[in-house]
Amino acid sequence: PGIHDVLNEHSAVSADFERHRTGLNKMMADENNDGVNPPRAPDRSRADRLEATLKSNPRAALYLKAKRQAESAHWADNTGSGEAGRNAMRILESGGRNEEAAKALEKQRDFVD
Repeated sequence: PGIHDVLNEHSAVSADFERHRTGLNKMMADENNDGVNPPRAPDRSRADRLEATLKSNPRAALYLKAKRQAESAHWADNTGSGEAGRNAMRILESGGRNEEAAKALEKQRDFVD
């Protein structure tokens, strides 16, 4: 419950921090703007609310972790990290226990020599 809200809030927080990072990079590249007009700082209170929500909803926090792990894996990932994230997401989506999903999230294949 609440996972869609958590995912939307996470996306908004990530976008806000990315906007700030991009603005800082543009500022540093502009020789005429030596820090006089910095970009607006990210909304820290929004990030704090997300953190509090994740602490109060461990299932949503685990799902977010699994989703991020699945999405961050490279297409040629031979560690099984991405597949482990997808498996954990499937367990949670089907109503499985948090412990099962956490265990699936940690499973990764050994490197092949």
